[in-house]
Amino acid sequence: MSDQKTYDAMTSATLILAVDAARVAGDPFKFTTTFAALGTSRLSDCVTANAAAEFAASDTTGAGQRIGQAVERLAALARNVFNFIGSVDDETLPDADRAQVYAAYLFPGGELGNLRDKDRVISIAQKISAIAASPPPDLPAAGLAPAATVARVNNWLAIYNGNVGIANGGTRETLIDARNTARDTLEDWNARARRTYTSATDDGEYTKELKKINMQPRRMPGKAQPEPLPGAPGAVTYDSATRTLTITGGLPQHATSAVAYRQPAGGTPVEAGVSIDGTVSLVQFEPLDPTVSYSAWIEPANSRGHGPKSNVINFTA
Repeated sequence: MSDQKTYDAMTSATLILAVDAARVAGDPFKFTTTFAALGTSRLSDCVTANAAAEFAASDTTGAGQRIGQAVERLAALARNVFNFIGSVDDETLPDADRAQVYAAYLFPGGELGNLRDKDRVISIAQKISAIAASPPPDLPAAGLAPAATVARVNNWLAIYNGNVGIANGGTRETLIDARNTARDTLEDWNARARRTYTSATDDGEYTKELKKINMQPRRMPGKAQPEPLPGAPGAVTYDSATRTLTITGGLPQHATSAVAYRQPAGGTPVEAGVSIDGTVSLVQFEPLDPTVSYSAWIEPANSRGHGPKSNVINFTA
């Protein structure tokens, strides 16, 4: 069962950090490096804990089946990455560079190796995910795994990670407790972020900067009117390789952010990501389940609320 409070906390923290990243040095509302790093860490912990709880099966048997399915698919994706590296022409990826890429993805000597070894398959999948998240600067870009393949690896890794504890005798309740703890600490950071804004200048709770992080400032009686809700977004398109939605023409009038939603077939819609421009990730808060069909859309937002829902995109992960 999805926890709305968790998605709300992740959406708020992601927006707060995105706004802060765009602030320049000397801006009185810019966070200290330490406080921003704390928010980033807590958000990451919450995203990880939430994904584990969402993808977990209800019992040991179900978890074992999901793990077997995940390992099988990850082995096929590892083979795809191996074949991709070998398919790049010699002029684009010389032999020495190709050998370096093979080694980085745990294919030493340019050999595929045993993909029936579960632990090895998981190690390769984790390496594919890690390199995509933070590419080593000395690793030849021409040999990096394609974004669409990385997205699928992340999807199946989430299913594996969410079920391995239960398959080994753990319970889903333990994962839910871990998610709730991570959510609560993230909510604490969000509240501290608001206090940081209100203590930055003499405007205190009346500062209009709060609107940038979709929080309502206080208004002096009779001196200010609430801002309008965001206008309707332009047509939204879907990029299957990057798992992103984009509003044609960017944010509509009065919007300060764009919130993406995704809904599994027969399930409940949840926030999938948020941005301060017109492009939003559908996997910002958790990977997609490769066995599920989804509907997705964007709602422009500001401190007053959400504007009209965009056109709906239907796809299968």
